[in-house]
Amino acid sequence: MTSTSALGTARRTSCVNQSRHRLAPNGFEPVLNNTMLENSPAIAITMSQQSNLRLPDMKRDSTWLAGTDLFSVFLALVGQVILTRSLLSSDYGLFIILLDLFATTFLIVDLGLPTLLARDGVKAPHLVWPAVWRVYGMQLKIAIPFFLLTLFLTPQIITSWQDEFSLLLLTSVIAIIHIASYAPRSALRAIGEARIEGITKVIERAITTTLYCILLVKGYDNVEYFAAAFLAGALIAWVFSLIQLSRLSKPLWLSEEIWNWKDLGESWISPKRLFFSAMH
Repeated sequence: MTSTSALGTARRTSCVNQSRHRLAPNGFEPVLNNTMLENSPAIAITMSQQSNLRLPDMKRDSTWLAGTDLFSVFLALVGQVILTRSLLSSDYGLFIILLDLFATTFLIVDLGLPTLLARDGVKAPHLVWPAVWRVYGMQLKIAIPFFLLTLFLTPQIITSWQDEFSLLLLTSVIAIIHIASYAPRSALRAIGEARIEGITKVIERAITTTLYCILLVKGYDNVEYFAAAFLAGALIAWVFSLIQLSRLSKPLWLSEEIWNWKDLGESWISPKRLFFSAMH
């Protein structure tokens, strides 16, 4: 009886102290699964999360982002060359001014919330998916008055706005989509998928530049066509980032029967606190 009891105790002790590693589908990502660490909020990983979790790594993620950013900048330069060759100077100048105008105006809507998501999402990967939609909800409330302000100011700045209505509409939607793309990209970075974040940037520029080339070859010189091409690239990249985030993060959220916004940090407890945290 004594030897059997000792043997059982030894087995239980070895199970407690023995850590295991799993092979993730997207590469070898060691996942520590140790019962002694289950109550540690910074390290504990549920069984439902292990299959999809890719831990952030500064060196790896920085390499991906730097590489994709360089390639995106190159494609953007090619796109600018095509625009200058295809459009009249006046049309090109108006296009760039409108993009900058709307981008600057709607940038206030960003509120810095995607930055908070990238920082805090690491603490609770299972809350990244609903956090993106919470960010969208807050941004939408802020966007409405700024959108109305833009409608009022635009005719004051551009006297011929009626003639350029299509271009105004396209460039404003481009700015909105760019703001909307920040949240899912930041969320992807938070769950260790900076490579996908970088790929979305390349996708946007590649599609836009390809469409620019087609318009150039076809001999089109209407600035609205080029704005539509820019919009197509931004829209496809945004949808792609949402699809990838849904694939990777949504199952983690659905697998959690009980969760609390506090898992992301004190800033996420209430909308008011989240707003003021973003302002700091």
